[in-house]
Amino acid sequence: MWLTSSKEEAFEYLPFTAKDIAVEVESLGGAWGCWIWNDDFEVAKWSNGEDSVAYFDLDISTDMYVPKIVKAVSRQYHNSCGHSFDCCGCVFFKRLSASINPHSNNDGLYTFTFKEEWGRNV
Repeated sequence: MWLTSSKEEAFEYLPFTAKDIAVEVESLGGAWGCWIWNDDFEVAKWSNGEDSVAYFDLDISTDMYVPKIVKAVSRQYHNSCGHSFDCCGCVFFKRLSASINPHSNNDGLYTFTFKEEWGRNV
């Protein structure tokens, strides 16, 4: 299923960060899209117990300035645990970045691979 709106029922299958990006694109008047396969959104994940990384793709309209979107979404997760010390053991947001596939222009949408990084306070 090709998902293009936060109003669609399948939107619930996206991870929080992908949802936030999609909603931000919509609020700026842009278009976005992604594939949902068998009620699943493909995310590549890696973790070593202290740090974790997730990669996912979203197609975003070519008129959107993606670095501004990344910055706006990242601000929502800044100091996500609320602690000012590094020993609570909670998971915290490190950064969100995006890279474009320049050969992916499909009906005015480019595919961006987003990299979401989290750490653990130890």
